[in-house]
Amino acid sequence: FYAGDFLTDVMDWTDEEVGVHIRLIAWSWVNRRGIPRDTQRLTRIAPKVIEAWPVIKEKWSPGPDDTWVNDKLEGIRSDSDAFQSKGTEPFGSSCKTEQA
Repeated sequence: FYAGDFLTDVMDWTDEEVGVHIRLIAWSWVNRRGIPRDTQRLTRIAPKVIEAWPVIKEKWSPGPDDTWVNDKLEGIRSDSDAFQSKGTEPFGSSCKTEQA
């Protein structure tokens, strides 16, 4: 999560618009795919999406399989996947500790 980028992108949005956008981004991240274009399914994820969509739609573009994708999120996911595929150890796991 890049707080500075996020705040810059949503600074003039209402709290409701920001909340809907966060729910959709979180759902997309966890499910590793775009959000559904089907309005009924989308409102189950974020009940106020109909009201917020005119503003937040600028952050979503048509994706595969009848979805909307957030290009910035997918770029971060790609970078994260590439980093994880390098087989790096989690922070601190390579530190040796001495036992008394």
